[in-house]
Amino acid sequence: MLEGVYTAMDSRPVDIVINPEDEKPQTFSKVMATVTGSWWKDRQRVETIGDVIVRPGKNTLMLRTTKNALPHIQEFRLVSKEPFFDFNPDAD
Repeated sequence: MLEGVYTAMDSRPVDIVINPEDEKPQTFSKVMATVTGSWWKDRQRVETIGDVIVRPGKNTLMLRTTKNALPHIQEFRLVSKEPFFDFNPDAD
């Protein structure tokens, strides 16, 4: 699942395209459009954008807007129900 963390004083919807070079890229239209009330971090919003399919190796996330401006995006998060890989931080 893809999440976006952002702020927006004005509505600035974004289209997100995952792996735009693919024959049928995943597209999420007009996301992160909610006005959060300010540009400051204390008004950040976490928005669930949708389920994404990532492949091994390089994946590309492309942002498009028709407003000539984007919301103030702090980060995108990939959230998985399953581990992405075996990782044991306590292993030697």
